[in-house]
Amino acid sequence: TAPSITGDIRLGSGNDAVTISAGSITGDLSMGAGNDSLTMTGTSTLTGDVSFGTGNAALALGDSAAITGDVDFGGGTGALTLGGTSSITGAISNAGGMAVTLNGGTLDATNSGSIALGSLSASGTSTIGVTIDAANATNTVYDVAGAASFASGSQVKVHLAQVSGSEGDYVIVRAGSLSGTPSLNTETQ
Repeated sequence: TAPSITGDIRLGSGNDAVTISAGSITGDLSMGAGNDSLTMTGTSTLTGDVSFGTGNAALALGDSAAITGDVDFGGGTGALTLGGTSSITGAISNAGGMAVTLNGGTLDATNSGSIALGSLSASGTSTIGVTIDAANATNTVYDVAGAASFASGSQVKVHLAQVSGSEGDYVIVRAGSLSGTPSLNTETQ
């Protein structure tokens, strides 16, 4: 039986490092102030919100690790790295200083507006998610201050709030420089 934690985890000020290689956490994880890191591998899951305090933030997911919940990077600088088939599904906030590297996996941001990022690099086995809500004239926009690059084979996963009225052109990535050739998967889910 894999280990599990049910309940919120709150860490204090100082530099904290949390590593989860198996099992699950059901509850929010608050990293507190300081330079903090969260690393998840294997089949580990976290269902709840993750918040980094002031300071640098490092979030790395590998294998099939998954976070289902919002991630607040605290406004500092740092790195978000996904690999394998790992995933984050939730709203992303205070990430303007984050360098995002997708070496696989899915960054499925559920924000209905702009998500500030420092940089974004997506490999050919990675996916970014966007939500389009035509009725409210909103959609997810990855607003990258620096470079955004997409390797051939990278994909965009589109969630439609409603199908009717959703046809049209949408800006989903805005960047200081944009390069690559992502493919658009038009499957309806």
